[in-house]
Amino acid sequence: MKKNATFITINPTLAKWVYEQVQNAPTDLNYELENLQHSFKDLINGNINNLILEISDNTSPLFVDEKLTFGELTIYPKNRKVLRNNII
Repeated sequence: MKKNATFITINPTLAKWVYEQVQNAPTDLNYELENLQHSFKDLINGNINNLILEISDNTSPLFVDEKLTFGELTIYPKNRKVLRNNII
């Protein structure tokens, strides 16, 4: 079975570096770039704890499994439900 998702943990220094790189990216990427900038800023500031990225021109479904488990996090894509330590 093909691996459809990977969960990685990054430290705040790396998150800041990625954010700075995105800030310096070409402006012709407009909406997607602005979304990525805001999302990384929220991640750095602690407004969000996780960020899930997806390639937008992907025509096949991202998730084929009933559930995805990443450490303490369990995602049920079809039900739009996320549990942490089996708690909603």
